[in-house]
Amino acid sequence: MISLLLVPTAWELGQLPSARGEGVEVAVCGVGLLAAGLLTARRLSQGDVQRCLLVGIAGTRDPGRAPIGTLVEGTSVRNEAIGAGAGADFLALGAMGLPGEDLPPDEMPLAPAHAPGAQPGVIGTVAAASGSPQQAAAWQRRDPDVLVEEMEGYGVALACARARVPLGVLRAVSNVAGCRDRAEWESKAALAVLDAGLAGWLAEGAIR
Repeated sequence: MISLLLVPTAWELGQLPSARGEGVEVAVCGVGLLAAGLLTARRLSQGDVQRCLLVGIAGTRDPGRAPIGTLVEGTSVRNEAIGAGAGADFLALGAMGLPGEDLPPDEMPLAPAHAPGAQPGVIGTVAAASGSPQQAAAWQRRDPDVLVEEMEGYGVALACARARVPLGVLRAVSNVAGCRDRAEWESKAALAVLDAGLAGWLAEGAIR
């Protein structure tokens, strides 16, 4: 059995020299919940993965609790992508009144990522990142406990839940949610923090 480390882009992976270890397979899962969920489901169908960790950068919704440069360890991942509306007006699947008992949960618990010093918090998965500070503020009004927004976690979590494989999520804050000026992002510095934070998860897997 192996551990699976998932990274959305090859560029992010290139900034993570520690992303290797005994019994660890590393895969670029793609950007967005669809690409990431499909890749994860396909890989888990082989039946030899015992645990997963999704890592990458993210935008903070709460710079007070999770400023740029913070490593966030997800306690759960929340669907902010599949439903109706957006921001403060978003209706997730559970609130839409759809028939059937097979709807996926709107929030899914995450496994520990064993990252010392990481800020624990809820991860919000969006289909499209906040396009302005105003949009980010609207999301925060709806989900004030969400620390960061990203675009893969919920899709990966659904695939892992179906395969009964525990998933952890680590996200390093590179920017404030809603900031679309890449010159203001600190992606490389954030990924350096993330790289250091991988040590606990990799070590925990080595002693299994």
